[in-house]
Amino acid sequence: MADVCDYDAGKALRGPLVEGTGKTSCMVSDFPAYQMECIIRSIGYDAKANAICDTATMSEPIAVRAGLGELGRSGLVISPWGGNFRLTECFTNLPLIPDKPIDFGLQEFCKVCKKCAVNCPAGAISMEDEPSEVVKSARFIGWDTDSHKCLTERIVHGCSTCQAICP
Repeated sequence: MADVCDYDAGKALRGPLVEGTGKTSCMVSDFPAYQMECIIRSIGYDAKANAICDTATMSEPIAVRAGLGELGRSGLVISPWGGNFRLTECFTNLPLIPDKPIDFGLQEFCKVCKKCAVNCPAGAISMEDEPSEVVKSARFIGWDTDSHKCLTERIVHGCSTCQAICP
């Protein structure tokens, strides 16, 4: 599932407004997953919603396989309409027809764009021209990001530069 973020607050790029809005968005983004969990359980199937800010899964590869978007240079899932959304999840044993992954040319675009990497204040996003095989919680093809540098920048300064600057 994807929930649209506050675009105007995201344009601020860094600072307390971004951090505060991000935390509020996390709380609000959790509601649809928990509502879906309740609905699925009410019809007799198991379901478990994961809080967006406390997830044990690597949401990005799941979202890509579900057809929500492609993996961008920043490590975020970008849809054909942009990357201004948060992922949330609800696992279930309800039989569903899976969507297929989509390809709208994002990785080719990211090879030349590099806006997120150039503007990342933490220097956490790879400037490499070509994506490579990355192994974190899952194996995928993409650009490696330094999640420690990224998290430190987000905690200390409040940052969503890569999300806001992605065309």
